[in-house]
Amino acid sequence: MKLGLKDKINNLIKAYKEYGKAQGDAIKAVLEPFKVPSYVSRFTQEGLERTIKEGMDDILSNWKKYDKVLNDQVVSVIASSKKEIMDALHLDQVNKSADYAVRIANAREFMKLELESDCSDVAKLDAALFPILKDFADDYDTMKLFAKMVEIKAHIPAANASGEPSLPKTFGKMMKVDSIMNAINEVEEAAAMLFIHARTSVDEVIRIHGAIYGVPIDGYSEQADEENIIINATILDALADKIDSEGQDSASGEGQTVDLD
Repeated sequence: MKLGLKDKINNLIKAYKEYGKAQGDAIKAVLEPFKVPSYVSRFTQEGLERTIKEGMDDILSNWKKYDKVLNDQVVSVIASSKKEIMDALHLDQVNKSADYAVRIANAREFMKLELESDCSDVAKLDAALFPILKDFADDYDTMKLFAKMVEIKAHIPAANASGEPSLPKTFGKMMKVDSIMNAINEVEEAAAMLFIHARTSVDEVIRIHGAIYGVPIDGYSEQADEENIIINATILDALADKIDSEGQDSASGEGQTVDLD
């Protein structure tokens, strides 16, 4: 499936920067005349402060409103992309019938029997656990709990030192979903305040009768979140590219399609 999240977010970042530049230029236009001492001398101190404030307040108010609109849009875009991925992986379509809890409990008991035996042969354990847990493969949260059980009982982590699933047949899909969910969490966290960081720095400082004026500019937090959200959007796009219409992981090479299981 094609997600295109990176391009969507990049377009919003571009719109944010373009509007910010326009508003910054508007503020500079307000302040420009006050660089001339002869012009400043026409005002009383109170009149000077009021005139500058009135000129800047409207610009800053509209700027803040536009930032909020864009931030709502980026949050919405990410929510939509998340739903697309979850639908493609059938994560929102788990059929939890009336006996679902009983089936989980039974699977847990069968797992205990396997995990109480010799678990040194990881491939053998993987083959033994797969038929026990295969009916829960689309239930990400439940599979996470099962993986934790294996880690505690058999001291086998979900991923090996290379980052690959320790039990690929049993937990391969869960691990791929885990990568997707981690990337989604990262973009959601970055998007929460992406365009609404407080601008605490100013550009082109102008001192007028002891007061300091300038164009508010973004700081490190804005830049860091932009970089982080693009990195993780790129990761999500790449992961989504491998998911076909059947919720499977399409592996390149000789046209093979490999189940996420």
